[in-house]
Amino acid sequence: MKGTKKYVSLIVASVMWLVVFFGAISYAEKFSIYWNSNHDYEIYNKIFQQFATKYGFEIEKTTMLWPEFKTKIMTDFAGGTAPDLIEAPPYWFLNFAQLGYMEDITEKVKSWPQSKDWFEAAWREVTLNGRIYGMKLHHTSMAFFYNKDYLMEAGLDPNIPPKTVREFQEACAKITKAINIPGYIFDADDQYEMSWIFTEETPYLIENDKIAINTPTNVKTLEILQDIIRNGWALTPGPGTGYQMMRRLFIQGGSAMKISGPWDVQNINKFNPGLNYGITIIPYPEGTGPRSLLCGTGIAICKGGHAKEAWELMKMLTQVDIEIKATKEAGMLMPRKSWVEHPEIKGMGFPVADLAATLRYAVPATVDASILALPEISWGGKVWRKFYERIIYLAMPAKEAIQLYEEEANKLIQQRLTERK
Repeated sequence: MKGTKKYVSLIVASVMWLVVFFGAISYAEKFSIYWNSNHDYEIYNKIFQQFATKYGFEIEKTTMLWPEFKTKIMTDFAGGTAPDLIEAPPYWFLNFAQLGYMEDITEKVKSWPQSKDWFEAAWREVTLNGRIYGMKLHHTSMAFFYNKDYLMEAGLDPNIPPKTVREFQEACAKITKAINIPGYIFDADDQYEMSWIFTEETPYLIENDKIAINTPTNVKTLEILQDIIRNGWALTPGPGTGYQMMRRLFIQGGSAMKISGPWDVQNINKFNPGLNYGITIIPYPEGTGPRSLLCGTGIAICKGGHAKEAWELMKMLTQVDIEIKATKEAGMLMPRKSWVEHPEIKGMGFPVADLAATLRYAVPATVDASILALPEISWGGKVWRKFYERIIYLAMPAKEAIQLYEEEANKLIQQRLTERK
């Protein structure tokens, strides 16, 4: 009898423990995350689970691509149902911050010793009026890809790609004449060609509330690009050309040189793994130094959620050892200086080490246009697009084309500044 009672007591205790255990799981607070589908890495999911265990949360992660993402987050902001943490392009954070939706993490960043390990440009990209509203997760930039075999066939040193715009022009001519392959491919996406006019002399699109790229140096660069097109040394996209078409042509051996980024390494490995190519900084004008257009995503905290814990998760996701694991898993580049200098990264060789070497030249060149909420004057916008088309399709004199762009863009800037007074 006593044995039976003891047995029953054990069963009751076990059932009660299971009720408490599963009840705790059922009623654990949810921590909501919005993440890009292409960045759903195994290492990040491990960190999410470690975080959930440490703080007693149930992770609710939603993965989306950017167009769907933007629509959903704006709807959630309006309805007061925003997630705790989001991954998004950093300039989104600045737009959202102006609407009062983002958590200001300035003091957290300043009191975090590790923040000094980041590229300065990574903080510039998430700063509005001196306040910080996010943190870079991935830190990438435009770079110059070149076909080593084509350079060698044209009598050029395949290990010494063109460094200046003038050397680039000469290489285009030699390659096209020697092997009848376009020296360069212009992209259908005007973001890529925007990279030519960001240099050490003009690192930002806007300075002191005015367009800052109309210089004699940039006019000369644009004239050289037009000269390359006029002489048939480059291929330009036809009307309606798809987003990735021109980059795919380079990958397939359709030209010798192309501006691209680390996102195309995976495409090369998939579609033409035997391609003998190199990666370096984008050629720049003589007398100045290189700069490139900063890319990548960031992470930020939405107001109204678990802000304290979200900050801890941000730090967990961006530790150097986690960054290295993400690089090994997906080839992604990162925003910490110590990541670039880490022996494991340097030991990875080409292409990771070569891409990492370009990061110190990367700047968020169009960040002020984003702060002003003027996408029209930046890449993909109608004002910039007209400028791009005047240069590569209409062959308008470069000085006139850049002046028209400057006038149109400055008018919009002044209108926006007046609206905000």
